[in-house]
Amino acid sequence: MKITTNDLLPGTIGSAQTICAGETPAQLLEASVVANPAAATISYQWKNSTNGSKWNIIPGATGRNYAPAALTQTTYYKRAVFGQINAVQCEVESSAVTITVIPLP
Repeated sequence: MKITTNDLLPGTIGSAQTICAGETPAQLLEASVVANPAAATISYQWKNSTNGSKWNIIPGATGRNYAPAALTQTTYYKRAVFGQINAVQCEVESSAVTITVIPLP
């Protein structure tokens, strides 16, 4: 019996940012490439959260990079990476990136 392991790694995304309320943060860019030693078919899905624990899928955000809209509160982002190999799909997630929003006086 042959056992194959998932060596798919999510890569890293951008770095933390601080902006004022209502501003648009810089695009979240892939900082290190997804490790894909098995040559899986790769797809992406971005997620966000305002508390760092309950994550929401961002509809249509399926690219390697993501440009958030203007924000009014601190928001966390991460990217799920899906790798499909021989009808088996694996999912890994990047670490979260925080965009801190400073409220207007």
